[in-house]
Amino acid sequence: MIHSDKPELTVESVTWKSVDVSSFNHDIAASDLCTKPPNDLEDLVACNDTTLEAVLEKHAPSKTKIIVKRPRVPWFNEQLRKAKRERRKAERKWRLAKLQSDFSILKIKRNAVNRLIATAQTEYYANIVEENKGEQRKLFKTCTITNIRSQLDNNELSSLPDDPQIAFPETESNVPHWKEALVHPLLKKIGIEATFMNFRPVSNLPFISKLPERAVFEQTRIHMVDNDLYPSAQSSYRRNHSNETVLLKVKNDILMNVNEQHVSFLVLLDMSAAFDTVDHRILLGRLSSKFCFTGGASSWFRSYLSQRSQRIAIRGISF
Repeated sequence: MIHSDKPELTVESVTWKSVDVSSFNHDIAASDLCTKPPNDLEDLVACNDTTLEAVLEKHAPSKTKIIVKRPRVPWFNEQLRKAKRERRKAERKWRLAKLQSDFSILKIKRNAVNRLIATAQTEYYANIVEENKGEQRKLFKTCTITNIRSQLDNNELSSLPDDPQIAFPETESNVPHWKEALVHPLLKKIGIEATFMNFRPVSNLPFISKLPERAVFEQTRIHMVDNDLYPSAQSSYRRNHSNETVLLKVKNDILMNVNEQHVSFLVLLDMSAAFDTVDHRILLGRLSSKFCFTGGASSWFRSYLSQRSQRIAIRGISF
């Protein structure tokens, strides 16, 4: 991958707001231009230029700054230019007055710009793919996408490990109130309107119930590491893995496919409340069939996932 530096532009600017007008007039009046003006016309013009330049440099010195120019994206059009200009105008008005009405207008202008950018970007790439669908070389130069795996976990185990010998605690099934969560509705942001859509449910469990959870987690992790049960592509909830390992893996797959002249596509899925979509029956079956969690281990997880309840707490009152 080649990284090119962004072009730089040197700009000189003068700040007039900080000029003291009375002091500026005093320096002009005390200069040779007013006290001892030359008689010759050319000398008078030269004296005028040098005097004004010196006084201006004293009261309003020019400042030089370097601006990094962003390269123009190919989908940028006149409609988008006008929308961004209107957004900047609305932002300046809001920053000046700090009125809520001006901020609402700014959000409308901002959302309009974001929609126009998304539409222009989609249309641009759709046209390129349509025009060059028979020329893979041009598509490779345009698209930076990768191949999605058909299966997230395709490493079938030839032999299952023995039943994990883990001392799973019995407390989850014996203490039902440890499974009862207290849900507190909290505003997503401070200062927003207290409507139903603006509340986020925060679920709290008794602190003591976290102790057996931690013990089970550590023993389960050791069992999976010792028996090499983690999927090779998993980077979350795994030691020595992070977002960096995911990005390195995706980048490597892209480069390998490009090297083999294959077309790749990247599909990103963002699931809302992902853990709430897990089917407990499928999860328990997978733990039993693929990870050999049977006997006491399987019973503990079944008890942990079942017979849970919650109560709502508002202003210290739960129901």
